[in-house]
Amino acid sequence: MKIGVLDTDGTFENPFFNNKKLSIIRKEVWTKEQLEKGALFTHSEYVCAYIFKENPDAEVLLVTIINSKLKCSVQALIDGLEYLMQENVDIINLSIGDEYRNHKELEQVCKRAYDSGILIIAAHSNSNVEATYPAIFPFVLSVRCVDSAERTDILTYNEGMNELCFSSSYFSIYHLGVPKLIPGNSFANAKITGLLSHYKQDYKKFLDFFEKSPLNQHYPYSKLKSKKSLFLSNRLGDSLEERFINEVTTTVFCAEFIEEVGNLDRNHPNISPWDILFIDCNSFVEIEPYKQTILQLLEGLPDKEIILRYPLFSLYERIGQHISQHKCIQQLFI
Repeated sequence: MKIGVLDTDGTFENPFFNNKKLSIIRKEVWTKEQLEKGALFTHSEYVCAYIFKENPDAEVLLVTIINSKLKCSVQALIDGLEYLMQENVDIINLSIGDEYRNHKELEQVCKRAYDSGILIIAAHSNSNVEATYPAIFPFVLSVRCVDSAERTDILTYNEGMNELCFSSSYFSIYHLGVPKLIPGNSFANAKITGLLSHYKQDYKKFLDFFEKSPLNQHYPYSKLKSKKSLFLSNRLGDSLEERFINEVTTTVFCAEFIEEVGNLDRNHPNISPWDILFIDCNSFVEIEPYKQTILQLLEGLPDKEIILRYPLFSLYERIGQHISQHKCIQQLFI
């Protein structure tokens, strides 16, 4: 699966990008000072990381058309689309567009890409504008976020408008080693690009399946108080962690994550008094080697819920859990 991305420059030095199939064509080159100024990562690093999180085997071709002032001309966008078409990409991820008016040439090149079998996935503007081009085009799958106080569904798909809408604009960068959330339609867009790269040929059917599945539900925090938990953490004794344990959960046992995670099975002496195994490890590097162990717990403890505070597993991986075991590991963030 070859995914074209039109975005900013970046260094991609984070260990997450090791062994990923990433090629960069630099049209707008950022200086070292521009790359290191301010944010932890550049926009393209976030975007490509979300794509790789959902499909680590994808081949990503990044063309850097956005300059260090985060601006891009319509002509550069058109030229970038033309280039990606010539490179025979399967999907194009766009976090850019014109918020002011449609350009016939832009519409035409997007339509030609669509007619050639390329799926274009484009984010709407984060600003309250009437339209974003090319996201508004009917032959482009558009993505937006609308923060909802009463959200239950993670996303909804409007087939008539060919638009995906997330009920929260905040997305985890845990996989980049930072246990925080960042907001933006661009990041929802990239996550969907990575996810749909597994289902490109029939993505509308897949979205209908996902929208109706239990996976499309935010985990209700209230359940953490109503059920008893065995709480595994990599920072017991931390004041904020202790507050979370006391205020958010009903915890009957606490243990160090690494010391205890490999010892849990049906014969564990404390197996009966709890309903939820809650894992709160704020280090992606520390927990990643235990992915298979946690999956084995999902199978070995069929009558227990397993909840991760941070999203160790991608949406695609959780779909596999749901299909194969008819249950999945819950995660509090996307």
